[in-house]
Amino acid sequence: MRILRKPAASRDGCGYLITTCFFTCVFLLINGRLAYVFYHWLAPRGPELMLHPRFTQFALFVTPVLMLVVEWYLADVFVQRLSHPRGGK
Repeated sequence: MRILRKPAASRDGCGYLITTCFFTCVFLLINGRLAYVFYHWLAPRGPELMLHPRFTQFALFVTPVLMLVVEWYLADVFVQRLSHPRGGK
């Protein structure tokens, strides 16, 4: 009796890794710019703490990374919903 194997997932290999790194870099560039624009729009209107250089540096570093985590989570949920349709066996 021969054991049937599923074909390899399309998320294996070097191509997937390179694509993931590319999109991560693009997302970080876009997120960094959005965080910069939004922060400098919000800082004069917010509390005095937002004008402190250390807080500015922290916010401009952490915000794009958190946005990246949310974007990859949403992308993963989207791919799972497309690859596993509901109502079927």
